[in-house]
Amino acid sequence: MTARTATRLRFSSLLAAVLWPAAPAAAADEDFQRLLRQGHAAYARGEYAQALSRYQAAVRVSSANALPWLNGGAVLDEAGDPAQAAKWYGRAAALDPSNDETLCALGWAQLRSRDTGYTFGVFSRSLDRIADRIADRILARLQAQIRSDAGRRTSGKGI
Repeated sequence: MTARTATRLRFSSLLAAVLWPAAPAAAADEDFQRLLRQGHAAYARGEYAQALSRYQAAVRVSSANALPWLNGGAVLDEAGDPAQAAKWYGRAAALDPSNDETLCALGWAQLRSRDTGYTFGVFSRSLDRIADRIADRILARLQAQIRSDAGRRTSGKGI
């Protein structure tokens, strides 16, 4: 898998995995959504300058929404400017600090731009939360398995 393909896959998964709160007002919302769609389409065609332009316009419509900041970071990352991408990812992370995917994208961009002073903290926070979610899922599966095994033993269908 090429770096370009990996970045596009990461971008797609970020868009699909994140629900964004705090929608703009109704009239602005239509413009905002249209600008995002145009940015996504330009990005998919590899027209990074056009995509970034659309995300910049979306930021002007709703600067408090993390999505255009995240997408602009992905465009800059794909275009080979990790230092600028880190600035955009940083703004997205400031607006939505609980989004682990954004924090990871920020950490990778900082790492590639050699801005390692803050990178460890970014990765540490996001990986801690990801590890907690994984541990919770494993614990839930183990508990379900134990209940299932106990049910088979008491029903006479033992192991």
